[in-house]
Amino acid sequence: MLKINDVKNMELNKKIRILSWTLVFIILFNIASFLFFFMPNLLHHNSYMPGHPSRSNFMHRDKTMNLNKRILEELDLNNQQIIQYQQFRHQFFEQTRVFLDSIRYYDQKIDQIITSANPDEKEIENYIERIGSFHIRIKQNSIKYYFNVKEILDQEQQKKYQKIYLDFRKTREIPPFCKQ
Repeated sequence: MLKINDVKNMELNKKIRILSWTLVFIILFNIASFLFFFMPNLLHHNSYMPGHPSRSNFMHRDKTMNLNKRILEELDLNNQQIIQYQQFRHQFFEQTRVFLDSIRYYDQKIDQIITSANPDEKEIENYIERIGSFHIRIKQNSIKYYFNVKEILDQEQQKKYQKIYLDFRKTREIPPFCKQ
């Protein structure tokens, strides 16, 4: 027959096992959370280093945010102008995103062809021309965006906008071989 102390010991052992497994679960959960939130940054720490190829994407995004912030702060836009500006901006980024996605698509197609057993150079040239046409469309879209925004501004705002735009463009470095 079981004694009361034996039953109490069994209950205590059961509680200790439950507590132990709960503790193991909490520790594993904390480790998984740490890896999920901090490991991407640790694995891609070079992308924050100057000169790293993906660094330009971060810098461009920051630069674009600063351009938007400057336009909104320095041009003293009225409510109607703000609405139109945001519409132009949204339209510009949507169209540009489509062009960039198309460029990525054709880049991947080129990669597939290059790594195939018998790469077709004419097909590669065709994709290169398509990529070039999307670069042209991006530039055309940028200029259209500039003129659309300029059109909704008064004379004084246009002068400020031109200065903001030129300041934004000056931050782009011209490669030494192009300076000639």
